[in-house]
Amino acid sequence: MGRSEDLKDIVEKPIAAYERVFGCAVSAEMAILDECFSRYERSLDKDFPSSEAPQGYELSQFKVAGVICCWLRKLKPFSTQDAANHLFVNEFIAFLVGYYLVYGYNVRHAKDRPPKIKAHYFDDLVKSFRYNAHSPHSTALIFESLCMGAS
Repeated sequence: MGRSEDLKDIVEKPIAAYERVFGCAVSAEMAILDECFSRYERSLDKDFPSSEAPQGYELSQFKVAGVICCWLRKLKPFSTQDAANHLFVNEFIAFLVGYYLVYGYNVRHAKDRPPKIKAHYFDDLVKSFRYNAHSPHSTALIFESLCMGAS
């Protein structure tokens, strides 16, 4: 992944999916979204400094998904006009961003079918993202476990 401008493209498909499912318009606060991506880049630099990475090392797509998902759900850049009826908009979109990073945007997984997520599991996960503390590492494990379950 690169600069923040490039990262903004990854939220378009998840926002469109949310809008399609719930029949509403989602707006993004660009200053907060910029901060999410800035913290994403700092988190990756802190955890995986390029000077210490072995030659040819590629960061796991699960780690990338976990870090960006964590910051999006934590800083909450998304909103709808009817906020009372869309309490989980940030958590829903944050999960979809990670999900699409693992399956939709990654060339190695482009041919894989994403695992089907049962509705009650997805609801529990989104609520957990809102009310519980999830680190980037624990979020990465969630994405990895979804993939392992699909194998």
